[in-house]
Amino acid sequence: MPIVAQLIETHGDSIFQLTCLMDRGVDREIFLRRLASVTFPSLKHFAIQGRGESTTTKYELFREACPALMSVHFDGIYVPVHLQRLPRLTAVHMSCHHLLSRNDIQELRDALVQTSIIHLELNLKDAEMIWPPDIIFNLPTLQTFSMGLRGESAMLHITGFMVALHAPRMSVLAFTGDLRDPFDVLSPQIIGWRDKFPCLRTFGCPRFKNQALEALRLFAQAIPNLTVLRYYEENSLFTVLQETRGSSIAWPNLRTLSLSYPRDLCCSTSAAFVQLLKTRKAFGHPIEVLMLYSFHSRKFNEELISMVHFEPIRYDKEWPSSSSRSFEI
Repeated sequence: MPIVAQLIETHGDSIFQLTCLMDRGVDREIFLRRLASVTFPSLKHFAIQGRGESTTTKYELFREACPALMSVHFDGIYVPVHLQRLPRLTAVHMSCHHLLSRNDIQELRDALVQTSIIHLELNLKDAEMIWPPDIIFNLPTLQTFSMGLRGESAMLHITGFMVALHAPRMSVLAFTGDLRDPFDVLSPQIIGWRDKFPCLRTFGCPRFKNQALEALRLFAQAIPNLTVLRYYEENSLFTVLQETRGSSIAWPNLRTLSLSYPRDLCCSTSAAFVQLLKTRKAFGHPIEVLMLYSFHSRKFNEELISMVHFEPIRYDKEWPSSSSRSFEI
């Protein structure tokens, strides 16, 4: 670790992109204290990941001017940063295990609203405090928002945060994780998303352990103008995508479907895909692009391959950084 810290201190002026992976057993306080003293005049993208238990540190990064910094990514570790001091900042990813009180949430809100961020990712899996809906969150420049969820509090996090969030330009919304609570908790507010988020075109739908059909049908009604949909499995989704109500069909503008499978694909899955594509095309609302992990597409039959364009899933394509300069500590 001392060698890595010394390298960063020596070359701080010329580092454009920096990723630090902090393994278990590392004295993070010592490293972060040294990192906090470094000036990064050219740094554009910064990421730090703490493996093992989530931790919080008192050392504030980027106390000196960091005029070029465009994205910060904190995963498994919370580091104090005055985001408003970063004039070019457009992307923030943050683990929110440090949100223990209403005051913590207000401080995060106050910091973010003073920026012009376009991309925001909040990992709320270990957050103890639910976002109060009365702590209004105005982000007029926000275009992409992702929320990581887990456990019994997942539905409450969505409910509180989405009431508080005002982001009229948001075009991409994603929830990752499993939702175990009854969907009824979320139903009343979803209906208003169509007017609240008029630019929403891409949606990453969470995995519902219960009431998946009901949830998907309500999302189709509440955010009908989607062109891209991301989901985890096909059974409930394929049913909704082929249902008709009168002359209408769910998500008529949908052209790209992204599926993350927890299991291997089989011949029956190929047949289900073929039927889905034929049905959508017959109604004049074809699905043109199918996004899967690249190894999945090789298991499909020739008929399916001829009907749709395959692309590999890339979850980071909206994120502004490219390849990282990585130091594993």
